[in-house]
Amino acid sequence: MRKYAPLIFHHLLKVDGITINDFIASLDPMTNFKQIANSFASGGRSANPILFTHDRKYLIKTVSKDEKDTFIKMLPEFHRRMVNDKSLLCRMYGIFRVKIE
Repeated sequence: MRKYAPLIFHHLLKVDGITINDFIASLDPMTNFKQIANSFASGGRSANPILFTHDRKYLIKTVSKDEKDTFIKMLPEFHRRMVNDKSLLCRMYGIFRVKIE
């Protein structure tokens, strides 16, 4: 597993009053196994499934490499807006790459 820009995303969690332990518990693969399996088995039109965590606190969206690269370029401005402005943009708390052998 690889985390992109962890310091920025940890800061956003802190700004929004979310502890890293609570965030990690929501993302636990074993408790989210059913949601993960269903999202890939649904056979929708998109190759990038979207799912809620088991506790429905967070939405997980898979993205392409190009989408990831584009967002990382925009990350400094996104961070500034999330911290300093009353933005209507969706809150994002991490970008991860998960590789299963």
